[in-house]
Amino acid sequence: MYKNIISLPRYLKQSIVLLGDILIALISFYLALALRLESLTSEMTMISFSAAYYFFISLPFVIFLSARITQIDMIILRSFGINDFYRLSGYTLVIAGFFSVFVFLDLFTVPRSIIIIFPFIFFLGICIFRLILFSILNSLRQKLNIQQKNIVIFGAGNSGIQLSNSLSSFSEYFVSAFIDDNPNLNNTTISNKTVFSRKKFKKFILNNKIDEIWMAIPSASDNKKQDVLKYLTSFDIEIRTLPSINELLKSGNIEDRLKQVNADDFIERNKVDIPYQLFEKSYNSKNILVTGAGGSIGSELTKQLLNLKPKKIILLDHNEFALYSIEKFIKEYDSKIVVIPCLGTIIDISLIEKIMDDHKIEVVIHAAAYKHVPLVEANPIDGFKNNVIGTHNLVVTCMKKDVDRFILVSTDKAVYSENIMGASKRISEIIVQEAAKRNKVTNFAIVRFGNVIGSSGSVIPLFREQIFRGGPVTVTDENMTRYFMSISEASQLVLLAGSYGSEGEIFILDMGKPIKIIDLAKNMIQVYGFTEKNKSNPDGDIEIKFIEKRPGEKMEEKLYSSSKLKSTGHKKVNKAIENYPENFDVNDFLNEISNILKDRNIHKLYEILSSFKEFKIKKN
Repeated sequence: MYKNIISLPRYLKQSIVLLGDILIALISFYLALALRLESLTSEMTMISFSAAYYFFISLPFVIFLSARITQIDMIILRSFGINDFYRLSGYTLVIAGFFSVFVFLDLFTVPRSIIIIFPFIFFLGICIFRLILFSILNSLRQKLNIQQKNIVIFGAGNSGIQLSNSLSSFSEYFVSAFIDDNPNLNNTTISNKTVFSRKKFKKFILNNKIDEIWMAIPSASDNKKQDVLKYLTSFDIEIRTLPSINELLKSGNIEDRLKQVNADDFIERNKVDIPYQLFEKSYNSKNILVTGAGGSIGSELTKQLLNLKPKKIILLDHNEFALYSIEKFIKEYDSKIVVIPCLGTIIDISLIEKIMDDHKIEVVIHAAAYKHVPLVEANPIDGFKNNVIGTHNLVVTCMKKDVDRFILVSTDKAVYSENIMGASKRISEIIVQEAAKRNKVTNFAIVRFGNVIGSSGSVIPLFREQIFRGGPVTVTDENMTRYFMSISEASQLVLLAGSYGSEGEIFILDMGKPIKIIDLAKNMIQVYGFTEKNKSNPDGDIEIKFIEKRPGEKMEEKLYSSSKLKSTGHKKVNKAIENYPENFDVNDFLNEISNILKDRNIHKLYEILSSFKEFKIKKN
């Protein structure tokens, strides 16, 4: 029962206590009249009490406003102490002030001495009320053998505040106060806990029982920590310390700490949920093939599709474990949806044709791609073959089998590309655009967006891993920027934009404003509760180190090359007007590139790609 009570919402517990105060105020007013008029049941007492209806009507407002003014509603009953009596006296005086205003405005007629008698009775009543509640909670806690410890935290900085907030969810701990050497924090309050200087804390501890003092200064120098320890050990109280980053690494506790943070917390972006009704018709009761279904984008697209109740989902991926994981998720989510895992690659056109025939595919969502720029740059032949030839295989088979809809998941790196990965994605777009002009049965669409938070190719998992190791966090350049969007939002918008497409249009997702990578790195360090180590803060936790630009990297990405965008049915999806190069024949290009890939002629690959005016590719 104790755990059920303390787990109630904070506002509900506050409301119960304040309702009790309203009842106590009514009783106190009646007893004050009875004492003044020397009778509990006389007619004069009854008349005077009933005449105060203005006060009764306004009493809930008076109680609530007084509680907010004095912050009495923030008292935690299970740790009720001597300091709370001082706050209750202030609360009583504020209510007495409101009461006095009613009396002096002659809103009801009572002896003026009631102004003095009422607060004394009310104060006694609310103290007894809270002591009763405290005793009940304490009795219930003792039955559970929960011994609450009074904790004082040395350090009122970020670490101390986070520690205090964390402890509030544990019934066995109560933070009584803070100690800090910063003179600007002395006598201030944090979460209604007073911040003491060392000198004033000595007076505080004389009147309060403290079980433990916890040091929350992980970034402090060793000399500083020794000085604090020398001071704290003088109180003969158990001392605990919040570990430094190095100690956390050694103990292994840092991994649990990092897992509590959501990747979306790093990006200051308002997530938009798209109503499924806007694109449900394009996917409901359909047989859908998702390529790259085990990847970060493909798996999220698959999860979003589950809400649209497709008839069948065929999952294609060459990664065995990733394929197993997404299949398992779907079966646990909805066992009624038919899910077919296919282990293979989009390079295998015979496999693609068999999947189309066996499962009567109506919609293809093509998310399979090698998209990690440095890896593709180091393996250009295989990267290009997978992204370009694989896309062509799917497009040709979709036209051959009269598939209703084909959606290519593209990237901002396809615009003015300086790397093989981006060039392969742009040529994949061109293949889709050219097919859309020749074929009027399949509805073709291309959806282009930037970085997805937490995806396998994103910088966020890299930064997280570097923070996990204790740093440094590596950033290419102080001015490098990227667009970011959450995986769920990007997937919803892909499905929405894909439902609009019919003629190979390139849809651009609204990614908001580009974000500086250096700001992202600093934000991640802060969100995880650490401080940046730099010249102005040599005792910080994590250092940010600048490194050379990797092969194929650009300082900034663009989402479209044309100067104009057309609006669509949704404000987060626009359409780019981008035609593929004049006098470009897809078949001729593929025939030429196939021989290059077969011979693994890297030099020739770079030569042919450099002939595209929109590319800026140089052989590394």
